[in-house]
Amino acid sequence: MRYYLNLFLLLILPLFGIAKNNVPIRPINSIRSVYWVSPDGNDSNPGTEEKPWLTPQKAATMAKAGDVVYFKPGIYHIDKAITIENSGTESAWITFSAAPGFLRKAIFSGNAGEGRKGAWFASGQSYIRLMGLTIQHIQSGAGIWIRGREKGPGKGSATGIQIIDCRIYNTSNMGIAVTGVPFPEDGTLGTPDYNITTDILIEGCDIEKTNEPNGGNECISIGEGVSNVVVRNNIVHNSDQYGIDFKEGVDGGKIYGNTIYGMEKHGIYIDAIGKWNKNIDVYNNKIFDVGGAGITLAREKNGATSTLQNIRVFNNIIYNTSKEGIQLYDHKFDKGGGVLENIHIMNNTIYNGLVRHGIRAIHSSISLSTVFIYNNIIYQTALQPLEVNKEVVTKNNLIGIDPMFVQIEAKNFHLKAGSPAIDKGVLLNAPAFDFDNAERPKGPGIDIGAYEQ
Repeated sequence: MRYYLNLFLLLILPLFGIAKNNVPIRPINSIRSVYWVSPDGNDSNPGTEEKPWLTPQKAATMAKAGDVVYFKPGIYHIDKAITIENSGTESAWITFSAAPGFLRKAIFSGNAGEGRKGAWFASGQSYIRLMGLTIQHIQSGAGIWIRGREKGPGKGSATGIQIIDCRIYNTSNMGIAVTGVPFPEDGTLGTPDYNITTDILIEGCDIEKTNEPNGGNECISIGEGVSNVVVRNNIVHNSDQYGIDFKEGVDGGKIYGNTIYGMEKHGIYIDAIGKWNKNIDVYNNKIFDVGGAGITLAREKNGATSTLQNIRVFNNIIYNTSKEGIQLYDHKFDKGGGVLENIHIMNNTIYNGLVRHGIRAIHSSISLSTVFIYNNIIYQTALQPLEVNKEVVTKNNLIGIDPMFVQIEAKNFHLKAGSPAIDKGVLLNAPAFDFDNAERPKGPGIDIGAYEQ
């Protein structure tokens, strides 16, 4: 049902200038042409519903600004990346979608051809939308990889990328990657104010078993010169390596409403890697049963351009993690220089004794005087619940005291009446809503933790 709603919102409502969940949807003035592809089609056909094309690449080559391409159900075998060759415009996107009524029934399987591409791939193309597709069993490559340009400091950029309601299963590299340049070409980025790929939405996707058997990346990888990116309401699970990673060169982003579990390592990783990650909000995510930390903030390398700045982590529910619930990571290669400032960790709920620490904010060579840890519940951790450098500002965290959850066994972390967390939080810089998107505060004060009772 949500797929049809998304299709309606993305193809019809924009005609009237309506936005969805406070993320603007760029207007579509008209649909130019509708094309069809089928496993029993023929590329000599005109691409109509009655006489569809056969190959995804035919559609990716022919589709132009304002076109919608529908894929009929079935398996599309590929032996190289499906390369999108044209751009849409701000008022006329190109949409590649499962046929109406067949969400995730168009299945793309095979080989992307090389590890630095995806089964679906575009470089330097803008205003592209992928909806309701299934991509699975991809050898030598990611599921989807969209980027602004190839290597080198030359020209090229992209804006307007939407990946919605797709299913990614069993890839040898990332599930979904959106980058400015390929990851090994990070030396071409330029200054921290330089962004190559902008205006990105990844929503409602189900991503599982990525980086198999020996990949070293993530289910969702964003970086290398990206700005204005929203990753929301996805299910990311049962995969090697990390869940969602903003892994350097991200300026302006939101990660929210995602469910992440069964990961080999960290659930969410915000890592500047000697470049920059700044102006990022991580909130209202549920993370559990992961082999690393629930949420990790890091720089990994020192240097004048190493910037981790203006990061807010709030209203997240984290439990059954093998390491910290939330950590500001003192990486062995990060020995100072650059910027680490204005980090806010607020109103999170962290539970279960598997974690080493509930929240850990330690750095051996950089002052953490602009790191603020407020209003968090930390309950039943294996080691010290809150471990921080002495200059970290901590206020009104509920630590080691029974918060009176409604039902721990059912992982219902709402608060019972009489909870010591109710109305006891600090209002300064606190979020204006809770995990259920209910308004805060309801009483005379804000509640500690992810929920407002």
